[in-house]
Amino acid sequence: MRDKNSIPDDIKPYVHNITSKKLDWRLTTPDAYNQCAGFSQVYMNAIWSPNFTFRGNGNVTAEAVAKVTGVKVTTTPKAGAVFSSDRPNHTGVVLHVLANGDLIIANQNAVKSGQNAGTSKDYEITF
Repeated sequence: MRDKNSIPDDIKPYVHNITSKKLDWRLTTPDAYNQCAGFSQVYMNAIWSPNFTFRGNGNVTAEAVAKVTGVKVTTTPKAGAVFSSDRPNHTGVVLHVLANGDLIIANQNAVKSGQNAGTSKDYEITF
């Protein structure tokens, strides 16, 4: 887990896309605000336009995004995709898949952002 402001130089080229997106936190549902699902919703709205109003945990998020975008749910990570994990029902966005298969992800309410950290309108980058 790294602070998004102290990302190593060799990783920076892969995380530029999140800082170039306008994350409009007003577009998340109140029950998801400061939660992982809210971050995924806001990020997907920045990419696809404000079409996401799903409610639920991470396990619902990937399915809801797939339904709106027509993208198939898969177990193969891809940059720009929403992920869902079993930590418990966590979700976020895959920013990049490294050659060795490791992921660089953006998410909220894991450790350093969102409700768990007592912050709002924030996210963290993990790699």
